[in-house]
Order: sequence, then structure tokens, then C-alpha cells
Amino acid sequence: MKNKRIVAFAVVLVFLFSFTSSHATTSSEKENTYNAAVMQLENYLESISSNTVDLEGALSTFNELGGYSKSLQFGYYVQILIKISQGEYDLELDNLLSMLQNNEGFKNYLVDMRNDSSIGTIDEIEAYAHAREAEYKGQTEQAKEYYRNCLDFYDSSSRYYALVSLTDKQTYENALELMRSGDLAGAYYAFKEIERYNDSSDRMAAIERQLGYKPLSPIDNWQPASEVSQATTQIGIVTVQGVMANSDARLVRTLPNPDSDLVARVYDGEQYPCYDVANGTNGKTWYKILVNESWGWISSSVSTLQ
Repeated sequence: MKNKRIVAFAVVLVFLFSFTSSHATTSSEKENTYNAAVMQLENYLESISSNTVDLEGALSTFNELGGYSKSLQFGYYVQILIKISQGEYDLELDNLLSMLQNNEGFKNYLVDMRNDSSIGTIDEIEAYAHAREAEYKGQTEQAKEYYRNCLDFYDSSSRYYALVSLTDKQTYENALELMRSGDLAGAYYAFKEIERYNDSSDRMAAIERQLGYKPLSPIDNWQPASEVSQATTQIGIVTVQGVMANSDARLVRTLPNPDSDLVARVYDGEQYPCYDVANGTNGKTWYKILVNESWGWISSSVSTLQ
């Protein structure tokens, strides 16, 4: 009887040892499979130019692992990337992003590993998703703004600078159109926005030579006397007068507006031909005069029309 008990006890020990060993092997295999799937995701995010990584395979692996470690959250993460790659910007994508944003533990986990991993944070992948959607819809400025919030994630940087280049090209073409229409000051400032693009700086210099001065604003198209239309009619003579504190000069401006750019300085007693009258933004009457072959406006507070 004693021998039978010893044998039975030995059988139980063998069974328990076998079960424990089998369980340990299963956990080890899961860990290896999990790490391999995470590595597969990292490889995808690092292989920008020629991406051959199978995201569907990584998703399948995370799904098979079920609740092991962070498989569920990484599964959501991969699903987001798949939907973005397929151009599916729908409610399901929003739900996936929302579930990850609400998981503080996983968010902090990705933040902690970000320095050593190509897997972006939740904030980065959310910004990337919004950027891709905006780009897909042709909302260039919004896309650029979102990309600026995730420039280190996946192909955000290359996509951002491609959009910047596209924007510069459009601005350049608009500047050329302004030149063709005769709006040289407007063209000058459009080229100034993209001064390093193409021959923009050369065209700015050409505009300065054509105008004979550097425009002070996008509306600073002073018109030389040689370009005055034959139909332009002089309506009188403006005499400069009045008192200005700390200066004997009166200011002639580009528009009937005391805040517009300066055209010239004139002095008491000087007279100039007047071609138009307008009500200014300050409630004063302004006179359009010709000064040194340039058009400008002078306030009635410092001049009179005869």
C-alpha cells in the first residue's frame, strides 16, 4: 500500500511538472510572438521609401494574442495605420483614436518608449491621421498644421515639405499673374513670401527697377506721371498749408487714410495738381495729387483745393 501511494504521488508530481513546463513554454512563445509583432510595426514605420511590411499580418498576430500584454492596444494602433493607408477616414477611425486617447496607461507607455522606438505617441498618430485626412480633402494649410505636430512620425516630414513646395509653387504662379495684371507691388510681396523659391528674389529686384523704388506695402503701386491716362482730368490745384507739431512738412500717403504708407513730404505754400477727392477713413476730405511723378493723397486738414 505504501508503495502504491509513493507511485501515485510521483505521478502527480510528474503531471504538475509537465503542466508547469508546458505553461511556461506557452508564455515564452507568446512573448516572442508579441515582440516580433511589435518589431514588425516598428519596421513598417521605419521603412518609408519602400514599405513592404505586412501590416495585416501584424494585426492578425495581435488579435491572436488577445489580451496578452498590450496586444489589444497595438491592434487598434495598427488598424488606424491600415485605415489611413486605405484612405478610410470614417467614424471607426475616430473611435479607434478615441479608445487609445482614453487609455492613459498605453499613452504613457508609448511616451516612455518613444526615444528608442519609431512607434509614435498617441498624440502623434492622431495628428498624423488628421493631417492625412486634410491632405486627402485638399485642405493644404490644415494638413501642414497637423503635420507640424508630428514631423518625427513616419513620413510626416516628407509629406509636410512636399505640401510646402506645392504652396510655394502656387504662390509663385499667383505672383506671376499679379505681374501680368500690372499689380507690381502685390507681386513683389507675393515673391517676398517665397524669396528662396525659384527666381523670386530676381523678380523682386526686377520689380524694384521697374518701379524705381522698393514697395513699402502690397498696395504701394505709385503711378509715374508718364503713365497718367489721357482721360485723367485735373480738377483743381491743392495748396499745402496748416500747422504740424515738430515739423514743417506735410505727409502725402498712398491712400486717403492716415495709417497708409508714406509717398512724399510736402511743405507750406507748395501747390500740386489735384485729380480726385475722397472721404478718408478719419472723416476728413482727402485730395489725390501728383507729387514728383507719383500719385498720393493729402488731407484737407493741411491743404486747400482751389
